[in-house]
Amino acid sequence: MDEFADYFREQVKQNTTAGRMQKAREGKLIGSHTPIFGFRFVRDAHGVIVGYEVDEASMNVVRTVIATVAEIGTVNGARKALQRGNVPAPRGGFRWTITTIRRMVWNDAYYPHAYSELKPMLDAAGSTAPINEGGEYGVVWYPKLKTTKGDPDPARGYKRSRKDEAYSREEQVPIPVVASGIPAELIDAARDAIRENVAFRNTGTRTYELASLVRCADCGYRLATNRKTENGKTYHYYRCSNHQRHGSRVCAMNKSYPADVLERTVLDAVLDAVKDRRALIRKAEERFERERRDLMRVGADVATWARRLEGLERERMGHLRQSARGRLNDDQLDALLLEVDREKDYVERQRDEHEDRARKLAELEKARDTSIRLIKSGAWNELGITAPDARRERYREIGLAANADADGTVRLSWGLGEEAMLRTNQHTRRGKSRARFPRSRYSW
Repeated sequence: MDEFADYFREQVKQNTTAGRMQKAREGKLIGSHTPIFGFRFVRDAHGVIVGYEVDEASMNVVRTVIATVAEIGTVNGARKALQRGNVPAPRGGFRWTITTIRRMVWNDAYYPHAYSELKPMLDAAGSTAPINEGGEYGVVWYPKLKTTKGDPDPARGYKRSRKDEAYSREEQVPIPVVASGIPAELIDAARDAIRENVAFRNTGTRTYELASLVRCADCGYRLATNRKTENGKTYHYYRCSNHQRHGSRVCAMNKSYPADVLERTVLDAVLDAVKDRRALIRKAEERFERERRDLMRVGADVATWARRLEGLERERMGHLRQSARGRLNDDQLDALLLEVDREKDYVERQRDEHEDRARKLAELEKARDTSIRLIKSGAWNELGITAPDARRERYREIGLAANADADGTVRLSWGLGEEAMLRTNQHTRRGKSRARFPRSRYSW
C-alpha cells in the first residue's frame, strides 16, 4: 500500500506538471498567491486568472527603483537612496533589501520585448501564445524552481531534506504579459550598471577594496577574499575562487596574495599614473576615437535601414492591394509576401545591430567624459581614492581591472588605455609561513 501510494503521488505530480506546462505553452499565466509587484491579476467571469494588467501606483515604484539603480550604479547605494526618499517597499514599510532591488532590475516581466524578439523565443519553446506584430510584451518564465525532496530522516524527526534548484532557460517557457511601460533604455542602463557588481566585503575592521576587480589569469574567475588566524594574528588574502571551490582539476593557481601588499601595489601604480594629466587626457581621447572608428566602420546607419523598412512596408501593402483587385492569385501573393518578409527580417536585424552600436557609442562618450572630468580635477585625495572605504568606487569609475598570475605578477589595466605589469613580492601558499612584506615595486 505504501509503494502504491508513492506511485500514485508521483503520477499526480507528473500529470499536474504536464498540465501546467501545457497551459504555459498556450500563453496562460499559472495561478499563484500574489501577482508580480507592479501588476494585478485579470480574471474571467469564473474567477480564473487569465493575465496581468498594470497597477500604475506600484509600477511607478518599480520605475523609480530602476531609475535609481541606473543613476547611482550600485544596488546598495540605490537601497539607501530609496530608504532616504521614503519610497514604499513591496511588502509595506520603507525598508528595502538588496535582493528585492536586484530581482526587480533583472525581472523580464518589466522589460519590453518586441514581436521580432519574442516570436523566436516562443517558437523555440513550442509556445502558441497569441501576440501581435506591432506589440510589446513583458515575459514571465515558467517554471522557476525545481524542488527535490529526500527520504524521511529518523534523526531529524522523519523530516525530509529539501533542495531547490533553478531551471535553465532552455527548460523554461516564456509567457507573454502586458508591457510595463518602463523604457528598455532605462532597464538596460540599470542592468549594465550592476552587471559586474559584487558585494563589497568588509569582515570586521578589514575592507577588501579590490573585491570583484581582480581575476585569476589562469581561469578568468574573480579572486575570492580569505582570512586565516595563526598564533592569535589574522592574515587577509585574495585567491582564486574557482580553485577554492573545485580544486586543482579546474584551476592550477593554488596561490594566495596578501591583501595589504596587493592593494598597496595597485594604489601606488594608479597614483603614479595619474600624475601626468595631459598625457592621460590625450590617451582617453585617443582610446575613444579608436573605439568610435571601430563601431562606425559599417557603412549604413539606423536612418538608412529605417527608410528601407518603410519602403518594404509600402511594397507589402502594394501586393495586398493588387491581390484585392484580383491581379494576383493566392500563390503569387504568398510568394511575393514571403520574399518581402525575408528582406524585412534582414533589414530589421541590421537596424537592431546599428541601434545597439549607437547605444555603445553613447556609453563610450559617457565613459570618456567621466574619465576626463576625473583627470582634470586632479585632486585624487579629495576624490577619495586614498580612503580605503572609497577606493573601490574610484577604481570602478576609471574602469580598473587586474589579472593575477601564479608567478606573483598582476597585469593592471583601466579605461584610459593604460596597462601595467605589477610585480608583488613572493606571495604565499596556503599553510606556509607568512612574513611581513616591504613596499612593493612595479614596472611599466
